[in-house]
Amino acid sequence: MNIEFAINKLRSSHPSVAGPLDLIENIRQEISSRPLEEFFEPVSVIDMSAKQRTLESINPESLTAWTKHIAYSTQVRMGALESAILSELAEGRGLASMVMIRSHMEVAGLAALCQDTLIRSVCTRDLQPLKVLIPKTLFGTSMTRIAKKDEATQEMLLMSEWDTITIASAINAMDKFSGQGQEKMRSRRFYSLLCEFTHPNYRGVKDFARVLHEDENGWIVKYEDTEKIEDTHVDMALQMLSDNMRIGYAASELLRLARFHGSADGFDYASASESELERIWSRIIQSPIDDKDVGKD
Repeated sequence: MNIEFAINKLRSSHPSVAGPLDLIENIRQEISSRPLEEFFEPVSVIDMSAKQRTLESINPESLTAWTKHIAYSTQVRMGALESAILSELAEGRGLASMVMIRSHMEVAGLAALCQDTLIRSVCTRDLQPLKVLIPKTLFGTSMTRIAKKDEATQEMLLMSEWDTITIASAINAMDKFSGQGQEKMRSRRFYSLLCEFTHPNYRGVKDFARVLHEDENGWIVKYEDTEKIEDTHVDMALQMLSDNMRIGYAASELLRLARFHGSADGFDYASASESELERIWSRIIQSPIDDKDVGKD
């Protein structure tokens, strides 16, 4: 389904969610207006002698390539998922949309984690966290754990592929990036809720079950193959989606616009310009993420 058609269908079927839809549409328009530019990626050497693989050295060229990789891969992956999420919601398929929103959230968390690690390394002049993170983000794979026990899986991996980031660190980075004051676990709470739909837990399929009759002895229950989606369900999904977009796209834009000068292990960092920071705030973040409770029964 065309994404504009999906958004218009949601506006028609769920008028109460116009606000989140406006925000989502505005952010998508802003990101799509920015070109996916080519960039140079230099050869890098990875130290594989220790248990934790690290880059031998970091220089401005390798940092520039890494920030571009994260920025653009985040943007294209999130964009592809958004089309599918909104289409599923427009068709009244909440379970599938929530599963994809979790995946979308993990991508946003990756961008937030990379931005946070970059700034911490710049401020402390300690490049070790970046030397560890960069190989994980470019060569990390979820297949590593089973590959350590299964020779057939091991043969599927490239020599450079190894451990990836932890999703917990990525989701924590989203809460840190959003700077929500007392609401310090909003992203973690949302993620735990989304896991209810992704994992085979009962909460995720409650909307498929109908209570046909109830008395003092119990209930007559019947499952349907379609969900009963209320406005509150769609609003919850769109709030989580828009949160991800605010954080993920803002972080990816900061990474895309980062500039580095200097030599190996001695670089200088320049953030986005003041006008670009204003654009990121006004057109992507737009306003502080509110404290409205989402996902509570």
